[in-house]
Amino acid sequence: MIFELAVSLILKLEGGLVDHPRDPGGITNMGISLRAHPYLGEHGIKTLTREGAKKIYLKHYWEPIKGDQLPPELAICVFDGAVNQGPVAASKILQSVVGATVDGVIGPKTISAARANYYMRGHDLVLEFMSQRMMRYVRTDGFGEFGRGWTKRVLHVCQYSTAVKELTGLVGDQS
Repeated sequence: MIFELAVSLILKLEGGLVDHPRDPGGITNMGISLRAHPYLGEHGIKTLTREGAKKIYLKHYWEPIKGDQLPPELAICVFDGAVNQGPVAASKILQSVVGATVDGVIGPKTISAARANYYMRGHDLVLEFMSQRMMRYVRTDGFGEFGRGWTKRVLHVCQYSTAVKELTGLVGDQS
């Protein structure tokens, strides 16, 4: 259930087919870039369906961050980080803010630390995670050109994740 809410947000934020000359991802459709998914080829990116994009998001972004095991509010934010900054970067930011070993791979210890921190700190943990994402953006080439959009994205995702938590009443497992 949370994956469906999270991927709906991502698809809305990412939009359709884009080929910005200064975007290092190259041709991108619904946020799926040729650079990150070269096996699709340019034609595959251009003809990607919404269902195809959702399958890629599930396999390459949601599952690596163990979204189903994170508190929903945090899962949405980490998922967006994985999509926009890469699964390893999002995992390292999460590990850093929860005090887990920073290795870029979310496993049982990171999940346990994330849950414990979330139950102790709640939304403050989400804000810290999103703040660290912003700091990473600021240090990224292209911030001058894309920074305003990235900033708006972080604020929007933070707001959306909080609304999902409030609407669903979910704070633990989504199963």
